[in-house]
Amino acid sequence: MLYLCSEFANSVTKLIKLESKLRKMKVGILTFHNTTNYGATLQAYALSTIIGSQGHDVEIIDYCPYKVEKYYKKDLYFIDKNRRLNRRIFDNLLKYYKTRKFLVSKTNISKKKYATSAELKKINSSYEVVVCGSDQIWCIDSFRGFDSAYFLDFIDNKTDIIKISYAASFGHTMRLRNYRELICQLISNFSAISVRDANSRRLLKEECNEQAVKVLDPTFLIEYDEYFLDKKFKKEYLLIYIISGITLEQKTFIKFIANYKNLEIISVGKYVDIATKNIIGIGPKEWINYFSHASYIMTNTYHGTIFSILFRKPFIVLDTLNKANKINDLLKDFNLENRLNSKSNFIENFNKNILDIEYSLIEEDINQAISNSKNFLKTTINSK
Repeated sequence: MLYLCSEFANSVTKLIKLESKLRKMKVGILTFHNTTNYGATLQAYALSTIIGSQGHDVEIIDYCPYKVEKYYKKDLYFIDKNRRLNRRIFDNLLKYYKTRKFLVSKTNISKKKYATSAELKKINSSYEVVVCGSDQIWCIDSFRGFDSAYFLDFIDNKTDIIKISYAASFGHTMRLRNYRELICQLISNFSAISVRDANSRRLLKEECNEQAVKVLDPTFLIEYDEYFLDKKFKKEYLLIYIISGITLEQKTFIKFIANYKNLEIISVGKYVDIATKNIIGIGPKEWINYFSHASYIMTNTYHGTIFSILFRKPFIVLDTLNKANKINDLLKDFNLENRLNSKSNFIENFNKNILDIEYSLIEEDINQAISNSKNFLKTTINSK
């Protein structure tokens, strides 16, 4: 009996020590959140939510460089007599309003807004941990260009602030070029580095000799409750979610699948002429709802693919060169490479056996990847 009491006491002591190690930390997140892109908005929400669920005080740092703000608000200053253009502008503004409203209501955003790396230096005493990510915050070849703030250059290395990247990405950037020396120097000061794709991991290894952990996009790490899934639909439908354009052949293929499965065609976020309904100007909540209730999904986007997997939906990725690397990488992780339809003669190569997905075969892989990603955040944030 004394032995059992002693063992119990030791266990309690260990738990107390563990709890003290996992203390509440003030965490700042630097990411892309000032955007109308559903994926970018939801990854910011998800990262904030998962870190908060681990017991920390989380705040999204409201950083928006001038050129980015100008890019997303250009429609505010654009007037055109063409009715279709005006409708597009209205839908974009409505979408911007709803995505911003969603983040403000569902996350904690810093009261102060920052537009430059110099301004960000004022936050050095505000956080114990700063997490950069996720999304393509390190992509050199986007309209944003190179921004050293996303490599946390504003944090004084003399401070005790823990610097972490979570699921950061270089996007389709293949070489660091003339930014290599600066990027490698800044990355070397991180306490922990994680990326979301193989290309980003390769770049850091080959050009900076830094080992990065590959993790899941944060949208994988949280539950989507009734707040997101409340709307019901009378008809079963095939959902289209695209950002870049689709070809005539792809449209023919979508109609073929919809007819084969006897489904209505609904497009969200972008007008597609073959859809019977085009749902434009909606917020992230409604966007998720359409994914959760779809009977089939066609997409050419990264987060469209993620939410198809999250809700265990049958889907096909319409090939797009700009996003091929990150989508291929994601599909490969879960043995879903046959979801990518890169053939031009879609109908001739149609195989009804690939219409559905046996998710039970990859359920363990998905859950293990989620667990590993959560553990990365838990252990690195509490590394102090």
